[in-house]
Amino acid sequence: MTDQMLSPQLDPVSEVALGNEKHQDRKGLGFFLGDAARPDLFGHIGDDEGFQSMLMMFADSGKGAAIMANSQLGINLGDFLLDGIAREYRWDSYVSPDRPHPQVVPFRALRGRAF
Repeated sequence: MTDQMLSPQLDPVSEVALGNEKHQDRKGLGFFLGDAARPDLFGHIGDDEGFQSMLMMFADSGKGAAIMANSQLGINLGDFLLDGIAREYRWDSYVSPDRPHPQVVPFRALRGRAF
């Protein structure tokens, strides 16, 4: 059953979850899968009222991350966090999804400001 879950059932899918225009996702049973350039990638994104989460895993290396946010912008924040995680841990086959990423202001720039 695991082989079926991680084997492409639809190739490619129009929804962007783990990839981008150049690296379009495929779909297994319950998971989005990476393209032919990233066959070991699997994961999922999802949401409910006031909550969004994402999972991205690389089966061959065991590297991955799960991000959960109690926000309707959790996927966008998750993309930003995954960009940093991928850079820090050298996920060579990671590609940033074609979704808007939040603008982040460094905390030190906020010091001394009234809110």
